[in-house]
Amino acid sequence: MDGEEICTGSIIPAEQTHAITVVKRVVRAPPAPPPPVRITPLSPGRGMPPTDNYYPDASRRLGEQGTAMVKICVGPNGRLSSRPQVMKSSGSPRLDQAAVQYAEATSGHWNPERRNGTPVTFCGTLPVKFQLNDF
Repeated sequence: MDGEEICTGSIIPAEQTHAITVVKRVVRAPPAPPPPVRITPLSPGRGMPPTDNYYPDASRRLGEQGTAMVKICVGPNGRLSSRPQVMKSSGSPRLDQAAVQYAEATSGHWNPERRNGTPVTFCGTLPVKFQLNDF
């Protein structure tokens, strides 16, 4: 073994070595947005009673007119699911009461709101207008 050098150990001194850490990141695409909801709005169905049938006789004689805004909730079966409530007065307590009676009479005469084809409960405001006709 003439002229041969045997090397043992590291060529780079220990104080000069550095550890390398490899980090893999998985980048995921954001989730797809949900499909749009198809809404078929609440609509009057067959047999909806005429408002005129609920116009109080005393209000007619006194010339009372007005529009009451009545909150109604219609269930999946087309019937009211709670008692109607006056949200905005017509200006006449008599007409407001008649508007609530009219709203109650509409129960069962609604085509319910549908979401993606499934009937759902919907609450909204029903304007009930009482207007005298000049003949």
